[in-house]
Amino acid sequence: MDDRKIAIIHDWLIHYGGAERVLKTVCEQFPYADIYTLIDTTDKKTHQWRWLQNRTIHTSFLNSLPFREKYYRYLLPLMPYAIESFDLSKYDIVLSLSHAVAKGVIIHPHQRHISYIFTPMRYIWDQNFHYRQQSVARLFPINIIYGYFAHKLRIWDVVSSNRIDMLLTISRFVQKRINKSWKKEAALLHPPIEIEKTKFSDSKEDYYITISRLVENKNVDKIIQAFNADPTKKLYIVGNGPLLSKLQSLAKENIVFLVDINEKEKYELLSKARAFVFASVEDFGIAMVEALACGTPVIAYKKSGAQDIVIDIKDSKRYIGVLYDELIASNIIDALEILENNYYPTIHKECRKRAEEFDVEVFVEKLKKLIEKEERS
Repeated sequence: MDDRKIAIIHDWLIHYGGAERVLKTVCEQFPYADIYTLIDTTDKKTHQWRWLQNRTIHTSFLNSLPFREKYYRYLLPLMPYAIESFDLSKYDIVLSLSHAVAKGVIIHPHQRHISYIFTPMRYIWDQNFHYRQQSVARLFPINIIYGYFAHKLRIWDVVSSNRIDMLLTISRFVQKRINKSWKKEAALLHPPIEIEKTKFSDSKEDYYITISRLVENKNVDKIIQAFNADPTKKLYIVGNGPLLSKLQSLAKENIVFLVDINEKEKYELLSKARAFVFASVEDFGIAMVEALACGTPVIAYKKSGAQDIVIDIKDSKRYIGVLYDELIASNIIDALEILENNYYPTIHKECRKRAEEFDVEVFVEKLKKLIEKEERS
């Protein structure tokens, strides 16, 4: 496959997150592939983006706008046109990594298009009303304008999904969203986690931990309510965000906020924690896998990507956590109690063993097999 010309399509390169971790892994496997993205504001000299040095990166006309980095979300109505402006005719394989519009590139008959979908655009599909209520889009007449463009984008989103030859996605949770939105079936390929960077320990201390951006949809307030109910249980909250002050005001003395820690300190804290507690509705949940890699069992909300990661106490004798059914503090309290009453000696090794199923090498091997399969078809 080395003689094939490959193009990798990514929505935008602005912030380093879960999607960019996947892009980094894919780029390492295909070192001669060109990258196409709508906007690129990255500093290639920094450690975070150094892997993009010496790569050929093509950007769209949106990249010339002076306010692109801060206001790129407001450019969404222009993004379908921008992604379709890329001429990819010289490539044999097009691999798109998409959580917005990357999967909508124009493909020629001689090409194969493999698309790894992080999610269909949540802000125009199942979470449309939530996004509108939590932003300036709730105001008249912006609400009307947003609704009009969301309607048009939904039509384009479905039409552009028909350009994909092989559809892959990150979790069963997103599989359902794809089926509801596009009426298509997607093959499952869990995202890669760099397990070797974590730190395993089966020696635990008397505290619990959560790692999250402190924003509304992460539901950290529910975790705080649960630990406020039992001041004997210590909780570390690792993260920062606009709700920091508000959440600090809600928390009792047994809850400690850690705003600025590096990756080494994060893994040290994870490895010593009694359990990792999560309340976010994640499409997958990289932080949960990292916790397991550190030997730390997970308590998480069932109706999310957690169902792909956590082997629940109700499902197996070799469980590695507890999944609760309703996103309320009392369910988190009950889950903590269940885990503590069933904390077996080898749970930490079982956690690590489970995390290794999501390792980078596993992802790469599966991806290459899927690409080879698509080439033969």
